[in-house]
Amino acid sequence: MKIKLFKDINLKGYDLIEGFPSPGLVGTMAVEYLIDKLNMQNIGFIYSDRFPMIISIHNGTIMPPIRIYASEKLKLLAILSEVAIPPELLYIAGRSLKRFIVDNKIDKTISIVGFMISRDIDRNKAYGIGFPKDLNKDLESKGIEVIKEGAFTGVNSAIINNLLLDDYSNVKIYNIMVPIIQELIDPKYAEIAIKAVNDLLDINIDITELEKESKLLNEKIREVLNKSKQAHENYKRVGITEHNQMYG
Repeated sequence: MKIKLFKDINLKGYDLIEGFPSPGLVGTMAVEYLIDKLNMQNIGFIYSDRFPMIISIHNGTIMPPIRIYASEKLKLLAILSEVAIPPELLYIAGRSLKRFIVDNKIDKTISIVGFMISRDIDRNKAYGIGFPKDLNKDLESKGIEVIKEGAFTGVNSAIINNLLLDDYSNVKIYNIMVPIIQELIDPKYAEIAIKAVNDLLDINIDITELEKESKLLNEKIREVLNKSKQAHENYKRVGITEHNQMYG
């Protein structure tokens, strides 16, 4: 997997938000919305010859489906993925992203995912878990309840697993988890996630237009994901899997 930047930016001290497809499309929806509202600039993309062979078209422009955006004013990066990483590539993806975070001295990484659980909880707020563990204090100070027991998979878990393998603890990762109902893609999920990002980074992403824009956003994301699934199946690989599952 290759990460290519076509703008030379010193990323030391930047914060990174990633939103790979997960149940409810929470991360993808939230990250695409914040990119738009913060007028972030496309500075690169992520590529592998083992990804589904698909190209996105936005505003008459051909674009790779996994893109990197930046706001130099806010020292903020965002990874927007319109394709799910195939399960067999998660380790490679995690290792490449870990190297990118470490080599560029990224300050904080925020992963946004949707999750389903097996018990009743408050579905109107974000939950989370920090790595290393002392970051849980930051989450709690912002009103984000820390998950005490459970498990999760996906790109964010692959990054953490690679950090554990290298015994590298100088990276800060906040996992923001939004409880969802699997059958629904609701703008409320993205709203909950963005509120948590606002609190963690002390920024102010306006969410007043989120519900109005969500229908078009959801249709666009679904279309790309469906095409990605078809492409993946054509190569006789595993189709789109909702990787990030959680129990607690």
